[in-house]
Amino acid sequence: MGWDGTRPTFWKNGKVDRKAEVDNRFTWENEDARVSVKKSAMKSTTWYGAVERYDKITQKSVVIGVVALTRMDREGYFMVKTMDETSGPYCYECPESILKLLSPTDSEWANQWRENCRAFGHKKTELRNLPVGSKISMEFNGKTMILTKMAPYYRFNSTWWYDEKNHSYMPKRYIKNYEVLE
Repeated sequence: MGWDGTRPTFWKNGKVDRKAEVDNRFTWENEDARVSVKKSAMKSTTWYGAVERYDKITQKSVVIGVVALTRMDREGYFMVKTMDETSGPYCYECPESILKLLSPTDSEWANQWRENCRAFGHKKTELRNLPVGSKISMEFNGKTMILTKMAPYYRFNSTWWYDEKNHSYMPKRYIKNYEVLE
């Protein structure tokens, strides 16, 4: 499970188009099979995809969940580390729209990963639907923090989370494994 590196070939607004790069890796065909991306999404630098493998001999296809971690190295190579759902990747931000496309499986690891992704999505929706003034408790860097949901203000175009004790703002992307207090 190492990293693969190639020179980037897809660009968008002067930067490497990570989604297109990984989509291209999972789009190929030979005399025995055809592999294609049914749907994919980027969450930060992590790619999630529903990848279909069509076996030309048996004329059957299967759609699996794939996760790809991406980064750029110092020499300008686009680096990718890919894992399929049966290896139990520890990345759970796969959108429900991709999960719905996956074929049924008997793999315990794959089913657990799908369940974890759905639970993560429900938690995110719950957080978004909490009213302004709600308080949550969460662990961050070994400390328990009490955060308050604030109304849009000044530089914040949407609701935001404030830690009164430390007088600091907490980005939404860091809010995980929280408990609603009020």
